[in-house]
Amino acid sequence: MIALRKNTVFLLSMLGAFLLAHLLFLPVASADSPVTSTPFSNAYLDMEMVQKARLLEGVMDEEIAHFLAQPEISLEEKAAVINSLYNYTNVWEVRKNAGIYTGFIYKADPKQLDLQALAADQLFVIGYLTLLDDYFYPQKSLPFLDLAVEKMPSNFTAALIKALAEMQQHLLHSEGENIWLRAKKIISKPGLEEDRLREEALTTILDYLYLYRSPQDDVSIFLNNALLYGAEPVIVVKGRTLIPWQDLCRGLGAKAEWNEEHNKVTITKDNISVILELKSDVALVNGEPHHLDQQPVALDDRFLLPLRFVSETLGADVHWDDKNRSVEISILSS
Repeated sequence: MIALRKNTVFLLSMLGAFLLAHLLFLPVASADSPVTSTPFSNAYLDMEMVQKARLLEGVMDEEIAHFLAQPEISLEEKAAVINSLYNYTNVWEVRKNAGIYTGFIYKADPKQLDLQALAADQLFVIGYLTLLDDYFYPQKSLPFLDLAVEKMPSNFTAALIKALAEMQQHLLHSEGENIWLRAKKIISKPGLEEDRLREEALTTILDYLYLYRSPQDDVSIFLNNALLYGAEPVIVVKGRTLIPWQDLCRGLGAKAEWNEEHNKVTITKDNISVILELKSDVALVNGEPHHLDQQPVALDDRFLLPLRFVSETLGADVHWDDKNRSVEISILSS
């Protein structure tokens, strides 16, 4: 389960304006942005190449270049090495690593390359290097990253880095992109299964992006003060919050079995069994019928359950925070 420290919830209304101003007018000495404030390579310090990249003080060498050029290396690992190369310090300045890389591998400048002829992983490598070389011009990276995602439509890492570049561009041009909602769509998008980042790495990224959330954007679900990611869609119907059964059960530590023929799910935890059926206002708890004031519903091919009923039936406490539009679930230690 991906977790986020709940340390910013009550400051979000002020942070959006502050972060945008900080991004637009900050000198080269430091940086605060979706691209520069997400050092997810810290989750990969067990990798030798990530450690070596960190020691290079922001300048590509031939060993790192040849590592990034190997097609058998996963995109997740390549992204971690690239991220580490730039995150050796809090000081950010314009660099030329994309050109150094293509010089080593292709004996050419990035502008001289035929993008259509490049392998998908190489489009990603050059695009991500270009993005981090000069984060004030993310549009320079997008031709590479757009084509990389087009060639690898199921690759999670490629889609996420491209999204960071687009978020950066929207912020710089004050286009009002909803950063947090866009991030949620990426991490919960069906089909993005290849090269998923480690949970700690993804948490690093989303921990920062959550600062851009406004309470009116969506409903957030917290489990023991940790944000539940991937819970999409979350909807509120007549004052009741509904959430996909897979996400809720994982968060509660419950087992679940889906019966597609009868559109029902059986949830078990400890000595409690709960059966809920689509469009039925009756749930069975250990075989006994219980009335539901909100039926389970289907939305975007996902089966959504009433969060409070399931959570409380399985022994958790539930609190609705109206000010921040969030649900706080407390699971008591057994």
